[in-house]
Amino acid sequence: MIFFKLKKAKANGHIQDLRKYVTVSCYETLEKQIDQLNEAGKKWMIKNEMIKEIAVLEVRRRKNNKPDCFTALIRSIGIQFIADKNATEELINYSDRVRNFCEQWSFVRQGDWWVLDKIKAS
Repeated sequence: MIFFKLKKAKANGHIQDLRKYVTVSCYETLEKQIDQLNEAGKKWMIKNEMIKEIAVLEVRRRKNNKPDCFTALIRSIGIQFIADKNATEELINYSDRVRNFCEQWSFVRQGDWWVLDKIKAS
């Protein structure tokens, strides 16, 4: 669920709805990325992204005041790139940009919830 919510938020540039699904530091990182793109007149183009595989890579129990956490590898396929905000070309012209993606998503426990903490491209 968070995967698709995050991709939609990045594509439309409105990440406010993600606050309850991500840590404060993750939210600030996403906000900074969106702000930098806006300042440069750019935006994320994310379309038709589908999850191919999810695998849990690591699970760590609470230790030394650090919360429980786990890291998952997410393999997906779709269209994802940065474009000019004023680009008027239709998405059909980008069909050659369908790619496989691989990211590591780290989640931490906050109370009874698991929230996204970091995303790292693999």
